[in-house]
Amino acid sequence: MTITTERITLEKLIPLRISRGVSGNATNLFVTIEHDGIVGLGELGPNSVSGDKAHTGEEDVESLRDALAPLAPSELDRVEGVLSELKSAAVGFGGVGGGGAIKAAVEMACHDWLGKKLGVPVWQLYGLDRSRTVETSVTVGIQSPEEAASQTRDWHARTGARVLKIKLGSPEGIDADQAMFAAIQEAARSYARPAIFRVDANGGWSVAEAQKMIAWLAARGVEYVEQPLEQGNEDGLAALRPAPIPIFLDETIRVASDVPKVAGVIDGVNVKLMKCGGLREALRIVAVAKAHGLHTMLGCMGESSLAITAGAQIGAAFDHLDLDSHLNLKNDPFIGADWKDGKVLPTEEPGLGVISKK
Repeated sequence: MTITTERITLEKLIPLRISRGVSGNATNLFVTIEHDGIVGLGELGPNSVSGDKAHTGEEDVESLRDALAPLAPSELDRVEGVLSELKSAAVGFGGVGGGGAIKAAVEMACHDWLGKKLGVPVWQLYGLDRSRTVETSVTVGIQSPEEAASQTRDWHARTGARVLKIKLGSPEGIDADQAMFAAIQEAARSYARPAIFRVDANGGWSVAEAQKMIAWLAARGVEYVEQPLEQGNEDGLAALRPAPIPIFLDETIRVASDVPKVAGVIDGVNVKLMKCGGLREALRIVAVAKAHGLHTMLGCMGESSLAITAGAQIGAAFDHLDLDSHLNLKNDPFIGADWKDGKVLPTEEPGLGVISKK
């Protein structure tokens, strides 16, 4: 067995600004596991926002590549066998800031390899029905009202997507948030089908601001609000209850064991493969969330079609999807999931069903 890696810088069409900073081009690590003539592919997408590395748990690509280099697992048929060897090789193996992304990348490659060996797509390995996949949202970052309106129209022209995830929590305050949201909502009136609006504040509001904004957004038909308060201020969530629209958490939820701690003050969780460590932990989070009566959403970071397609394999298990990062790339190195009527759909090809453009 051989494990190789390659660094590729992904260039964004539009840098993404959120409450904590700007995310531009990303250098991702692509993992290849080859054994018995079968090749499995995986992707590590570090989550970095300028000026906020500690908060987001930025992974160092060179260190991760060094951790992968000596691995030679012998039980590739059993994903756990590979991850067990990886755990002993990577320091701090766990969630964001401790190896979640490296775990996701290797687990992804293992799933791709195993699906190809068995001749079935990964979604069938998990007994999922891809026809139950819902539409994905596309993201509009913090910017001027005019720029946001232009991007709103451009998203629809390029993709036909009608579900918008709007980043708020502007450093300029909630007046700027309201002006940008209003411009986006007006621009979306031109859509062929009615637009659906979701909001992500990325922890950019105080409790008082969140109370005001959630009521304001609810009156404008927003479906839900994500991470209204900064990670670490979970105690403040109680002051937002009862909320006129659902509240989801992202940064606060990394692995399944995080869900029960906040289940009583939220309505849903945002799961990300790079944050939780892969497909299996993502499905564990879904199970725990459902047991607590919570909604689920599968999101992404700065990833190519490879990791997006891996997420799409389990997309049918989620209530909401936000798998759009590949649509904002100039140089996506892979071809993967199908795009149809605003949905990211896995194919019937074995494994992940992803091919390189090389």
